[in-house]
Amino acid sequence: MFTNRRGGGRFPAVFYIQGHECTSIDFSHDPLSPVKRLIDGWVNAGYVVFRVEKPGVGESSGTKDCSRLSYAEELAAFQNAFSSFQKLSFVDSTRIYVFGHAMGGTIAPLLTAQSGSKPIGMMVYGTVVKPWFEHMLDVFRKQPGLDNESLISIEANTRMVMPLLYDWLVQGKTSTELLQEPDYEAILTSKENPLSYHRGTFFGRLPVYFSELQHHNLTQAWAQTAVPTLAMYGEFDSRAISAESAQSIAQIVNEVRPNLGTYKLLKETDHSFSKVLSYSESVQWQKSGKYADYARSHFNPAIIEVTVQWMKQQDRK
Repeated sequence: MFTNRRGGGRFPAVFYIQGHECTSIDFSHDPLSPVKRLIDGWVNAGYVVFRVEKPGVGESSGTKDCSRLSYAEELAAFQNAFSSFQKLSFVDSTRIYVFGHAMGGTIAPLLTAQSGSKPIGMMVYGTVVKPWFEHMLDVFRKQPGLDNESLISIEANTRMVMPLLYDWLVQGKTSTELLQEPDYEAILTSKENPLSYHRGTFFGRLPVYFSELQHHNLTQAWAQTAVPTLAMYGEFDSRAISAESAQSIAQIVNEVRPNLGTYKLLKETDHSFSKVLSYSESVQWQKSGKYADYARSHFNPAIIEVTVQWMKQQDRK
């Protein structure tokens, strides 16, 4: 699906890649969605925006359910969509940008590194570049500290789950295999459910989805892409945890092609482009069950201003 409010001709365009969730990106019935407001901001600035539903989501048919897709299958779906997007008659193929949000920021460099024609620029927000096993250790060791949890309990929980994470992500074991280990079964079936385990999935996706991601070298993919890149981090994005990945992405690009990588911090912004005043505030809203409503009413337009300004700069080069 694409969004374009202007008349005929060929326009600069943004290829949008969403996070890992198996939810629709058709916002026709949700005008206050933060993502829709971001996309509308790009359109109002003169850009065509292309979105694609993941297989098994929305009106797509004849495919696996999204939650059963591997990372390789999802990447292939975006690669096919990107190829089609570049050929659209109203898209200026010399002024194409890719935007990856969260997990979409891991797909973006893999997609473009393997593409026959590279975009004029890459933008990512709230994403990861380190191996997923290392990121998951951060989820257990660093993320709870953002909400001032006890360092003693954080370390105990991290050490408890570390062998499970290794067998899952590095060794590639399935949920069935993991459940055969009594210690792992106790973790996965506990009330706390730290990996959001449900019917063979972790965080709504098959274990293989994340173990396949683990084996991709995202640093190498960013080095191979090496186009102007804007890597952003929201000051209070508790899901991305820290600015480390965004800063690293900009540095990687600059090592290959100096001055092409840019890091940008968005003040008082969380993972969903919402305005918050602290990590704790963001976490508490997420725990409240009312976060979606909060995000809709607290969108931070700075994400529009920063990305449009950066794209206009590339357009003039």
